[in-house]
Amino acid sequence: MPTGIFFQEVQLPEQKSYGDGVIFPVVLSPNTNHNFTATEAKLCVFKEAIRDHKPWLESLLQKSGAILFRGFPVISPSDFNDVVEAFGFPESLYIGGRASRTKVIGGFTRQTNLGNGEVVPDEAMRDCLKILEEECVIIPWKKGDIMLVNNPAVLHSRLPLLKPPRRILASLCK
Repeated sequence: MPTGIFFQEVQLPEQKSYGDGVIFPVVLSPNTNHNFTATEAKLCVFKEAIRDHKPWLESLLQKSGAILFRGFPVISPSDFNDVVEAFGFPESLYIGGRASRTKVIGGFTRQTNLGNGEVVPDEAMRDCLKILEEECVIIPWKKGDIMLVNNPAVLHSRLPLLKPPRRILASLCK
C-alpha cells in the first residue's frame, strides 16, 4: 500500500492481523527513507501531510478501525488540537455522563442491558468478556502518540494507569 513521501507504515508486535489482510491498528510514522529537513519535520508539515493525504487516511481508518500516529512532533495539547483540526472533521459534542452501573462478576461493572431493560445474564457476560480478552490489543503508548479511532466500528477502553502521570487528550468528531 503506497503511503507517500511523508508517511511510512511500521509494525508493532502488539498489532493484530486478520485473515482479510486487515491490521489493527495501522501504525504510521514519518518516512525514514526520505531525508526531511528540520523545517519538514515540524508540526506544520505534519498537518499539511494530513490535509494532503486525508482521503487515503480516511480509507485506511475505515478499513483498519484505528490509526496510530507515532514519532511525529506533537508535544503539547495545542499541538494535539492542531492535528485534530488538520483532519477537518466536524466536532461532535459529548452528551451524556455517568450511567448507573450494576455490579457483575469478578469486580467488573456494566451498564449494558438487554433491549427489554433486563440485565444481561452473567453467563452471557462471561462469554463476552472472554471474547473481549481474546481480541484485546494493548498498545504500548509513547509520548506524543495520537490514535485516530473509528468509534462506531471499534470497541475501545483504557486500562488503569501503570506509570502516572499520564495525560490523555481526546476529541470527538463526526
